[in-house]
Amino acid sequence: MLSKVLTHFLSRPSPEAHVQKPARVSSAKGGKPARVARPVSGKSLIEQLPWAEPDDGAVFLRGGERLWFGFEIQPATAAQVDYARAQALSEGIRVMLNQAVPMGEGGRLIVERVPAPEAFVEYFLQGQRATTPDPLLHRIMEAEHEDLRGARLRGEITVTRFFLTFYVNVPKRPKDVPPTEAEYRAQMALVRRKRTNLLHRLEGLGLTPTVMSNREVKWLIWRYLNGNLAAAHPPAFTSQLDFRDFDPDDLKKDRSAATLTTRYQVAETEIGTDHPGYLTMGDRLIGAISIGKGGSGTGVHIIDNLLEALQNKHFYVMVDFEHLQQGTEKARLDTAVEELEGMVDSLVMRAGEGTSAKARKAREAIHEAEYRGKHFWRLGFTTVLYARTREELTEMLEKTRSEYSLMQGAHAIISNEQLRRTFFDVMPFSRQLTIHRVKGHCSNVADAFPKVSPWMGTLDPMIPLRNRHGGLTGLNPKKGGTNFGMMVIGQSGGGKSVWNMNLLLSMVPPGVRAFILDPKHDYEETTWSLRGQVISISATARLPDGRPVRINIFDPTPGEDQPGPEKTAFIIAVFRTLDLVPDRLHQAVLEAALQQFFLLKSRRVPDPEKVGEYREVYMGGRLRDFVQVLSTLSRIGSEGIHDKPHFLQIRDSLTALFQSYLAGQGGVLGEFLDGWTTVESGASCVTFDVSSMYNDPTLRALGILLIGEFMFQQAARTAGTKIGIFEELGVLAHIPELEQLVNRWFKTGRSLGMIPVGTSQDVKDFEKLGGLINNSAWVVMSALGAGELAGLQEVMHLSDKVAELAASLTLRPGVMGEYLVLQKVADNVHVGDVVQLWMSPEKLWTVTTQDEEKTRRQTYTQRLGGRTEAILQLAAEIRTRRKVA
Repeated sequence: MLSKVLTHFLSRPSPEAHVQKPARVSSAKGGKPARVARPVSGKSLIEQLPWAEPDDGAVFLRGGERLWFGFEIQPATAAQVDYARAQALSEGIRVMLNQAVPMGEGGRLIVERVPAPEAFVEYFLQGQRATTPDPLLHRIMEAEHEDLRGARLRGEITVTRFFLTFYVNVPKRPKDVPPTEAEYRAQMALVRRKRTNLLHRLEGLGLTPTVMSNREVKWLIWRYLNGNLAAAHPPAFTSQLDFRDFDPDDLKKDRSAATLTTRYQVAETEIGTDHPGYLTMGDRLIGAISIGKGGSGTGVHIIDNLLEALQNKHFYVMVDFEHLQQGTEKARLDTAVEELEGMVDSLVMRAGEGTSAKARKAREAIHEAEYRGKHFWRLGFTTVLYARTREELTEMLEKTRSEYSLMQGAHAIISNEQLRRTFFDVMPFSRQLTIHRVKGHCSNVADAFPKVSPWMGTLDPMIPLRNRHGGLTGLNPKKGGTNFGMMVIGQSGGGKSVWNMNLLLSMVPPGVRAFILDPKHDYEETTWSLRGQVISISATARLPDGRPVRINIFDPTPGEDQPGPEKTAFIIAVFRTLDLVPDRLHQAVLEAALQQFFLLKSRRVPDPEKVGEYREVYMGGRLRDFVQVLSTLSRIGSEGIHDKPHFLQIRDSLTALFQSYLAGQGGVLGEFLDGWTTVESGASCVTFDVSSMYNDPTLRALGILLIGEFMFQQAARTAGTKIGIFEELGVLAHIPELEQLVNRWFKTGRSLGMIPVGTSQDVKDFEKLGGLINNSAWVVMSALGAGELAGLQEVMHLSDKVAELAASLTLRPGVMGEYLVLQKVADNVHVGDVVQLWMSPEKLWTVTTQDEEKTRRQTYTQRLGGRTEAILQLAAEIRTRRKVA
């Protein structure tokens, strides 16, 4: 995905395709290759670079010796790779290298982390392009964009990419003597065979390989040699030069042709060597650290740990690997072991325990190679670091050395006098391999491969977030998953509501409608910021115009001619919360009355799809209309009830009980339940405040049922994307009808364009609401206790790696909170990683629910005469303090 995104934004039409190659010239005299005269120039960096022009992604070196080709790979996300899978991947890589890389050949793994180009950041902001006339919302969006762009300019937003390059040995030749046509064809045929074989093997390992093109080859070299320009748009290289097509006589007349080679175009910055300990490149300082002595082990996550330690830094990790001649190495090792054993057995030499231990280890190495297929390899670990200041470079060197030191017995070397040579030895597609190399097994090479990569999120991102690697992760709940549902779980105060409010502030301004069930007054401020409605739901609540708040449970369901089973179940659920359905007989009477009521309240209307035909459509009614039908009910199904005293008694008792729920009959709920719907939700964000009903279990269940059904109907009537937020799912988990209601949102969300979001502190709530787990494409975790984490791991079959990530989440109140986001892409298959929600001061003062901050916001509102003015002033004060600090 990363390769596609960068290619889309960085690609520009190149003139290469339109430049015709020079005509073929006559062959050289004597059947020998023609010598190409060098252009007149002094000794410079450009003259010393080794590359000829790449062809079909294959990099020819001017002096022969090696012919390079490569892939860009993308490992899985952190949530996918537990320790067992990482070990299995290492084993698969080990087998691939032993079988696909001939002895005497090898390659270089390149991990590149560079400052993000402007187009990369703009990609993650594309979902927030909609403009809004509201000054607060406009400023919130504008400030977030400014913060991300500013972080990019400071080098805090980075891009991490992985390249795997291999070389083929070719005969050495003078720099200025190109291969013959036959030699060239043979070499390219060999490269293509090897590349195809490796491509299939890498795909089988799940590393998502992409063959590097000429352009990617040049861009990678250019970024390495111009670290001070790494975030800029790479150049459009002017032409493809093929030495096979040039006549030396023509070159003497027109030396400009030689300047079209890769080496003349990739080096745009001079490299300074005046300072001991580092090179200079524009405004960058370059240092390097290598492993000069191998350790006793590597570990499958050695590179992954290094990448996380160097968060949002600019660097390259270069791992050279060379497949040694196994027979030669075994023979040398046998000879050395025999000498050691001779020293141990000799009474004259009197070798100590150290020599005996070395002999034993050497024998073990031979055994590993002969009987377990662990081939001998030579490795080089080098990290090239780019910093803006000496202090930053020192910090990066210390962190890198610390990670390398975790390999027991390994010895790190910080380059000083050898730095310039190290820099050029490990550059992409170099002539030489690094001088700092150590012996090892193929398992050590496989461990050095990255097992995870930063998660970029979904396509078409609407919500830009950062990640632990210093990059960006963009989310769009409607993209890439099995459904749209989202579960948000975490301890109290861990940031669940802040996450949901960020969803609203990111998605509502561009046009998504939102409906929120809020039991704790948490969403009022955010709703007002979105110019939405806050509607209090209770038996005594009034609308601004003085009318009682009413939601008619008998309103028709959008899209249904006749009420279906779900509508009937919903109405029965309302009656059950009022203790009107104590047993199955009472339910049978009510269901029969409902069916009769639906028929009586239906009308014959013209069918808009079939000219001249009609349909029976339910038009709706009131509670008093239903009670009237109930009081005269005479049949249940096909049987009359006049000769069944128990049914008559139930009918009459229900009719009497319903009287207290009719308007004007003195009951508290009469004004609330009997009448036409008065609640209107025309705003883009509507919050239903049911806090006043939470003290009474009956009223609480009744309020959630009414609001839940009303939200569903309003969302179903609304075109486009809708988001529904259900706070405190623990209340729903204990009432079967409420469970069915929320599951209905999660099951049908995708077909109706609805994104349901449910929150809870207890994983048991999600377990009871089984449909949520099965129909949720997203799981978002904030800080969890050990018990909740273990429960979630069991319920969702999550790996130990996911539990480890969840346990590592951090929270910096008011600044940044980490969340573990999992996206379900198949049954029991999740992708995802830790993301960071950085709160802009404008967002912070909009969503905060801390009592002290709410009081301060209210004080500023009274003083400045408006809520918008108060938020912007408070945010400006935070920004001023940060600048001063």
